[in-house]
Amino acid sequence: MTMKKIFLLILIAASFISISHAQWQKIKGSATGKINCFASDSINVYVGTDDGVFISKDNDTSWTAASAGLTTKKIQCLAISGTNLFAGTADGGVFLSTNMGAGWTAVNSGLTNTIVYTIAINGTNIFAGTKGGVFLSADNGSKWTAINTGLTNIVVHSIAISGINIFAGTEEGVFLSTNNGSMWKAVYSGITKSNVWSLFADGPNIFAGINGGVFLSTNKGASWVGENQGLPLNTKVVSFALSDKKIFAATDAGLFISPDDDIKWTGVSIAFKNNHLNSLAIIGKDIYAGTMGDGVWRNSLLALKDKAKEKVIVEGDEQLIEQSAPILLIVEVMPAYVGGNEALYKFLADNIKYPQEAREKGITGVVFIQFVVEKDGSISNLNLLKDVGGGCGKEAMRVVNLMPKWIPGKQGGLPVRVQFNLPVKFSLD
Repeated sequence: MTMKKIFLLILIAASFISISHAQWQKIKGSATGKINCFASDSINVYVGTDDGVFISKDNDTSWTAASAGLTTKKIQCLAISGTNLFAGTADGGVFLSTNMGAGWTAVNSGLTNTIVYTIAINGTNIFAGTKGGVFLSADNGSKWTAINTGLTNIVVHSIAISGINIFAGTEEGVFLSTNNGSMWKAVYSGITKSNVWSLFADGPNIFAGINGGVFLSTNKGASWVGENQGLPLNTKVVSFALSDKKIFAATDAGLFISPDDDIKWTGVSIAFKNNHLNSLAIIGKDIYAGTMGDGVWRNSLLALKDKAKEKVIVEGDEQLIEQSAPILLIVEVMPAYVGGNEALYKFLADNIKYPQEAREKGITGVVFIQFVVEKDGSISNLNLLKDVGGGCGKEAMRVVNLMPKWIPGKQGGLPVRVQFNLPVKFSLD
């Protein structure tokens, strides 16, 4: 029997913490379409797009096209080595700029495949992952040599380097080389899907992003474990970044953050047109998110708002909540729904009714509700961040407003106010 169903995505142990969109800023003047990659030196920020390279020399105040000499404008990756800036393109191979993007020269000698997905640099060695395998240059791109012995798949989307270990993500899993690519061996036991879009090295930990989420290896790729608590099912993970022991993941369902030593993903709300991210970078004290069609967004890396001393008023045994107290985003002990994930799933499933208008018009999608868990566990400050229409947002708001008190979050042993986003996915089948 065909039924109208509501699928509820409760992220990060039944919670979805958000950095509010007021903190995110869309960078004006940069490319407005698909943002494929970032790079930065001590002075400039570079963005690679389907329309070429753009550069800012003044902290994103103004942007200038920097594509002179590029015979193709679709830039898939950027990498910096000293004063050299490399660009990997979709059909023109590798280009080199020695003058901060003012001019580019093709450096493709020996590069037999010109569809370049990724460039990674290790000392004087430059590795290019292409549709035809991995290529190595030891002379700033003047000459490339194919290094594919042992690769059973040569479509290489990602490369990560950890010490002497070089990992290549292909359409058939991960491969490892311990000798600068002279020989590769398959190391993808445990990865449930084979196309590896992104790889990231955090010391001995190697993260792999695939169509089915995030996988982690702590033993040089000998085995992999899925680390997907808090991620929607079948999320495509396209990029990673690290700052202050927090790892960020850019996905087709938005941006997520987790402690790097206890992987539990938390969603980060951004006010762009859709949730599909295409690239990610940490530059200075900021995080940059590249979208599939809405340009570049930037936010401060500060995870918590500035702390202010909270005045605690006690009446009998009850602690009154001061609405002027700061709202935190990540705390030592996060709030929790009484009874845990299953209880929250059940509450939402029992109470949300698919709106009639949405059913009739075939409306589906994810609604995002923002709220604050107060110091006494009550819910306040409800805000509809994203609606899909047809009454879905209104219905989700109604039910969230009915939720009983949560177990409050704590910082320094004291209850604090914590902001959440809760995604509710409405789906018809």
